[in-house]
Amino acid sequence: MQTLTTLLRQHARPRVWWLLPLVMALLLGGIGWGVHLIYQEREQRYRHQIEGGLQAVNLLQLRGVTDWRAQRMGEAAALTQDSLFAQAVARWRAAPSPALDGAVRERLRILAEQVRYTQAYLVDEQGRLLLDAEGAAAGGLLPAPEQQALQQALALAQPAVVELRKDPAFAFAFYGLLAPLFDGHRPLGAVWLVMDARTTLYPLLETWPNHSRTAESVLVQREGGAAVSLSPLRLRGAEPAALRLPLAQRRRDPLVQAVEGVRGAFYASDYRGQEVLAVASAVPGSPWLLVSKVDVDDAFTDAQRREWLGLSLFLSLGL
Repeated sequence: MQTLTTLLRQHARPRVWWLLPLVMALLLGGIGWGVHLIYQEREQRYRHQIEGGLQAVNLLQLRGVTDWRAQRMGEAAALTQDSLFAQAVARWRAAPSPALDGAVRERLRILAEQVRYTQAYLVDEQGRLLLDAEGAAAGGLLPAPEQQALQQALALAQPAVVELRKDPAFAFAFYGLLAPLFDGHRPLGAVWLVMDARTTLYPLLETWPNHSRTAESVLVQREGGAAVSLSPLRLRGAEPAALRLPLAQRRRDPLVQAVEGVRGAFYASDYRGQEVLAVASAVPGSPWLLVSKVDVDDAFTDAQRREWLGLSLFLSLGL
């Protein structure tokens, strides 16, 4: 009987040792699956955090641009409603004199120096330049877009906007307004306000809470069959020309997707061919869109590195 028991134990021992690798494999597989699930859950959480952070930046910049436009319109409206200035212009138009000339030019000078307009011109109803802050203007005519805005401003008795554009008369992109002036109900002309976008508008797009090397925001609008950038793209370097992206050929570009109606956070491939996380929003009361973007690799690298370090420690303890 003892011999039989001994034989059974000898046969059972190899079977137990054979089961140990299977148990270890199942244990390691369970740990690996648990680590995988934890990583996926935390990766999704980080993705939402990074997307939410970019949306917050875009919203902050959107508010800045919206307020900037509202402030410019408010300044033009205040000029239209300034009856004392309109009376001074009416007296000067009726009987020009150095004293009256100086009073009008002083107001134009204040607009240029204190309100930070690059230039302010007094124009008549036909769009002829009459005065600027320095004295008599050259006597030329307003450019075509400003002429159209002038007629609209006089017809509606309220300021009209000329959206961001470039013109040979200025060496920079500018934003313009035509503030109409009236003597009672009689139109006197308007003040053409010109603002250099480089000094007041573009800096609003440089507000970032971190120092990501690939993050940038750009104003864009649709022109015909293309998406056209209105502000500089930092990653293009010193390239001065606007970026024009045909809608039919660059459907994955975030600027193209924005002008075609995509809003909120999405993933795309930008003008450099890089995969990016982008957020697009519309600037209220304007044809502008604001697109903020960052390279996917740049946005997620730090988070992924932290996660792998944490999970490797967890895996090591499990082993």
